[in-house]
Amino acid sequence: MASRETWASRVERWRASGDTARQFARRAGLKASTLLWWSSQLGRENPSSKLAPVTFVELPRTASAVEAIEIVLETGVQVRVPVGVDPATLRCVLDALQERR
Repeated sequence: MASRETWASRVERWRASGDTARQFARRAGLKASTLLWWSSQLGRENPSSKLAPVTFVELPRTASAVEAIEIVLETGVQVRVPVGVDPATLRCVLDALQERR
């Protein structure tokens, strides 16, 4: 049975990965439900560990609202991401582009 420290390390690696719990758990040979449970338990013990500093910047108002974010890769490939895109869909697109490198 893994120790609390081992699970804290796993949860930290999962959060830093940007993957969903299911994706990370599958690659690590873990159960996603157990990973989520430990994340919840550890967060209750140290709730401030979940907080990150946030800076609000007032953007200049323009005639038109931002409709998309454009990502230009080193290869010259351009990806236009509409505001409000499903994060899972965006992750699939970025993963596919990374595989092509």
